[in-house]
Amino acid sequence: MKTISIAGLTFKGPYPITSNFLESAGVYVISTGDDWVDVGETDSLSSRITNHERKHCWSGYGNRNSLFLSFYPERNSKQRRFIESKVRQQLNPVCGVK
Repeated sequence: MKTISIAGLTFKGPYPITSNFLESAGVYVISTGDDWVDVGETDSLSSRITNHERKHCWSGYGNRNSLFLSFYPERNSKQRRFIESKVRQQLNPVCGVK
């Protein structure tokens, strides 16, 4: 399994954004080779990525073949929001708000 350290946490990935993801709960990071593009949390990863309202922003930093997703599984919604905030603060992604 591929892993990457982000903000002191071990995330699964990065995987191409075109991969098939499970409906898992956790925190995700969208990236290119050069930019941290977005950070978010969800209880249904596959649906969230498929229907994400900021996809238009992501495409400004890469196409479907150059965007990657890393994922940190977390079922507890309060903990997910805490982790998302911590990661977003450290990475300062180009899409989304703090």
